[in-house]
Amino acid sequence: MREKGVDPKWDDMPFFRVTYVGEDQKTAEEDTRSSMDWVADLNGYRRTLTGGSEIYADLEDWIKTRPEEPPSFESRLQSTAKVGTPDRVVKALKSCGIGTMSNTIRPTSHMVTWKTKKSCVP
Repeated sequence: MREKGVDPKWDDMPFFRVTYVGEDQKTAEEDTRSSMDWVADLNGYRRTLTGGSEIYADLEDWIKTRPEEPPSFESRLQSTAKVGTPDRVVKALKSCGIGTMSNTIRPTSHMVTWKTKKSCVP
C-alpha cells in the first residue's frame, strides 16, 4: 500500500470478530465448529474467484480439490473468534476495544460479529 502512496490508518481499520456465548467453553466450541468451518471454506473458495459469484457453486466439490487448507478451528479460536462463557467473551472483546455489532445467521447457528478497534491476534 505504501508503494502506491497510501498510508494505512490502522487505528481506523475495523477488525471483525465472530462471537458466541455458551453455557461453558466446550459447549460453545461444539456449537460453533461446523458454522465456523463452513465460513472458512467459503472464504477460501471466494479467494479463488476471478469474477462472478459463489452462489451456484458446489462447495463440497471445491473442498476436495482446494489449493490450501483453511486455518484450523483452534487457530481461529485464538485469533478471529471469541467463543466461550459470557465472562470470557466479554473479557476478550474488551481487550480488543468493542466497536459495533452485526448478526450473522445460518440455519444451524446464530453468531454475532463485532467490529473491534484492534486486531488482538496473539
